[in-house]
Amino acid sequence: MPFLLTEHGIYLRERYLGYRTEAQRWPVKALMLGFYRELNTLGYRKADLITPCNQYNRRWEERGGAPTDRIRTVYNGVDPALFPEAGPEPETPTLSWCGRVDPIKDLETLIRAYAICRAELPALRLRLFGPVPAGNEDYLTRLEKLAAELGVTDGVSFEGRISDVPSAYAAGSVVMLSSISEGFPFSSSRPCPAAAPPSPPTSEAYGRPSATPGSSSRPANRPSWPPPSPPSSRTTPAAPNSAAAPVSA
Repeated sequence: MPFLLTEHGIYLRERYLGYRTEAQRWPVKALMLGFYRELNTLGYRKADLITPCNQYNRRWEERGGAPTDRIRTVYNGVDPALFPEAGPEPETPTLSWCGRVDPIKDLETLIRAYAICRAELPALRLRLFGPVPAGNEDYLTRLEKLAAELGVTDGVSFEGRISDVPSAYAAGSVVMLSSISEGFPFSSSRPCPAAAPPSPPTSEAYGRPSATPGSSSRPANRPSWPPPSPPSSRTTPAAPNSAAAPVSA
């Protein structure tokens, strides 16, 4: 029976990341990580076809023992019909994030970055859309405490699970992504058909969208979908006069 193996995030890399904070002593961690490494390599060698969702994952797979001739990069697709144009910028400058509340999303960095931006732009808001998976309640508490310590509780809102994902992207002047580990992130590819500028964009598959200075509407030159080949030169988004400047987490 043919064996197709695909990865969004790299399984072995995420084991390395996860074991940084495990309670076991180092010899136990070394033993477990060695087991995962061998299991990972065995999977690559047995697969008839390996389909990473980006070139970064491909390099990890090659280093992990995957035969190069069996690897085909297949990017995650987005149906533009499901993500219509977002419309005007929100009246209040807003950073929007959409995903599950989980340590691998590194929302601490996003909240700290927001606090720095808030010092320069007091009206700025941060809206976090997404569920808290079972077992991550303590992580949510940590995030709320961090926002309180930084004095930005009044500007940070945890919106919870949302069924209308396009509206979460449209809620922001910029769509944010701060994850420690991602594959080809939907969080930065889905906003592009709607012309909601993501930060950072997935530049491997498309160039950066640029905003029109002085305009209250979304950028007119939003990237096409499916994405074309990466251009030889990239443009950096300019900040609209009446909205928040794009800020990287």
